[in-house]
Order: sequence, then C-alpha cells, then structure tokens
Amino acid sequence: MIALALFLACSLTATPPLLTHPFLTVDTAPTFVIAGGKASVTMLCETPNYLGRLVAQPGAAVPEHVHPMSDELIYVLSGKGEMRLEGTPGPIPVTPGMGIQIRRGQKHAFAVAADATEPLVVVQVYTPSGPEQRFKVPPIQ
Repeated sequence: MIALALFLACSLTATPPLLTHPFLTVDTAPTFVIAGGKASVTMLCETPNYLGRLVAQPGAAVPEHVHPMSDELIYVLSGKGEMRLEGTPGPIPVTPGMGIQIRRGQKHAFAVAADATEPLVVVQVYTPSGPEQRFKVPPIQ
C-alpha cells in the first residue's frame, strides 16, 4: 500500500516526470549531505513532485522553517525523533509507522536526540516539488 502511494506521488501527473531513468533506487539516485553532515537525502523523483529518503543521525536537527508553496508528507520507516509543528501542542514524538502531513505555509522543525541508538529514516514527499532544491546547495564553509 505504501509503495503504491509513493509511486502515485511521482507518476500521476499531467506532465510526466523528466527522468533519465524511469526507476531510481536509493543505490542509484543522487544523495546529498545536509544538516552539517548529520543527515542525508536521496532524491528518487524531483518533478513534478519530490520523493526522497531522509536519513538523520543522532544529534541531527532541522531548525524551524516553512515551505510557502508546497505541502510535505513524511512517513517514518525507522528510528525516533521529535517534531514541532505549528498549531499542535509541544513537541510530537516521531516513531516508525507514523505519517505526518505538513501544510504549505505551516512552520515545522525536527530533531533526533543526541543519545538516540539509531538514525531516523523517513520517506519525504513535497507536492509540488521545489523545497528539495535547497539540498543541492553546498553548505557555506
């Protein structure tokens, strides 16, 4: 069921995605290091919607931010963390099997505890694509 939903996120569009290969895997898709080296994203589909895998190591944090033009969907595969989401009380524990919908324009942040025993691994979707382009920008030295 999850695989079908993820496939549909990248395939049911008026304009087909512009991919050089019709299928990418986490082994063949481009991966970018983010969050000061404590996380990485693997981009499986970039247009017209974004589908990727985010791996955040213990101690990784994404500061509060907003995507004004895109909704974000997250599905937690493994690991644990906590998320702050505008309009909800306090930090929300993030655990495997959890789905999170973030509306465009809604402030949010997440963190993996420094003493966590494993990375947080999630499937991430932006619709439409766009916010993922920041992952390609090299960090400022």
